[in-house]
Amino acid sequence: DTDLSSAAHWLGLATDQGAPDAILDELSIRLAMDQSPAHQAELLETAADRQRSPAYARAMRLQAAEAHEIAAQWDDATRIYRFLISENSDDLAADCALLTCLRKRGRPALLAAELERRVQECEEPAARAVMLEEWAHAEYVQDNEQRAHGLWQRAVAEQAQNMSVSALRALERHALQSGDNKSLRQYTQQLSEAL
Repeated sequence: DTDLSSAAHWLGLATDQGAPDAILDELSIRLAMDQSPAHQAELLETAADRQRSPAYARAMRLQAAEAHEIAAQWDDATRIYRFLISENSDDLAADCALLTCLRKRGRPALLAAELERRVQECEEPAARAVMLEEWAHAEYVQDNEQRAHGLWQRAVAEQAQNMSVSALRALERHALQSGDNKSLRQYTQQLSEAL
């Protein structure tokens, strides 16, 4: 039979009937690569649930999340990344992918909430300052200019020795837009000292 969809269907039935079989799962997934990303994600998630190898299951879940992203199924991708992080809080790939997914989905409120949680948990000032800047940007995009302004100020304070140029530039822009000449002079001065 040369119909790949039909072969994928029969392999899917075979894997559903018997014990977990990594080879049948892999063949089903490969045959389904010409189908929709949503279908690929479904196959990958099902196969990951049946895997005995945690590393292989993790890899399949990451592929499933990527397929969900391609299909613009942001909630499903986010769910998988959060699951992987709950399994291993040191999973940097899943952690970075979660933030990237939240950025891409176009809902800055979710990104802002995630960054707020991370800022509260972060003990490293330099890392916290970077997160504060991104959180401020997510608030700014939502027209929460006052909150964004406060967050940019916190970012600058976090990096008092290593002035955060991007946060100072954002504060300078905000002062200019709001007509606050006193703050504008202050931020311009700090920016020139930082450069």
